[in-house]
Amino acid sequence: MENKQKILKIVQDSQLSPDDQKEWEALAESAPTEFLESAVVILESFPEEIQWFTDAYKKKKAAFVILKEDKAKGEKLLQEIFQEEKEKLQELANKQA
Repeated sequence: MENKQKILKIVQDSQLSPDDQKEWEALAESAPTEFLESAVVILESFPEEIQWFTDAYKKKKAAFVILKEDKAKGEKLLQEIFQEEKEKLQELANKQA
């Protein structure tokens, strides 16, 4: 099964809201192959974390909007989000070890 199909299946089987599912569908259609590969590995290993990753994606989208209007504030928000993601991925890696 192709990575895009795998992501869509995980999303459909999740408890995400219809709007959040649409976000993932759009992302699966437009994201680079490397992103899809990484997302599949993470979501297959930790499907219960899909809401966390959905929320992180929404935060990034909002930060990029802010970045257009206030570069310093947008960059600060993005750094915070990336740090949060890094910590979450480390936590998940520790669970798997």
